[in-house]
Amino acid sequence: MCLRQAQFLGRLAQVATLFTQVSQYHVVMELDPRFVLSADALSHLYSKSSTADKLVPLSMLGTLQTGVPPVSINHQGD
Repeated sequence: MCLRQAQFLGRLAQVATLFTQVSQYHVVMELDPRFVLSADALSHLYSKSSTADKLVPLSMLGTLQTGVPPVSINHQGD
């Protein structure tokens, strides 16, 4: 599978770009295909705490709701 196809399927995400004097390198994080199949995979993800040197599950930071998204979103301001 090529990089573009994997990105389309939601398996890859560019997380950083490293620059040198003559080139740049894209740092890409790849997700194991087993974890792309359902939203339950999010229960296996953790984030580093900003107040303590430990990992916290994403479920502590918010909730996941599934449903049909709106067709458009109104925006006011800059």
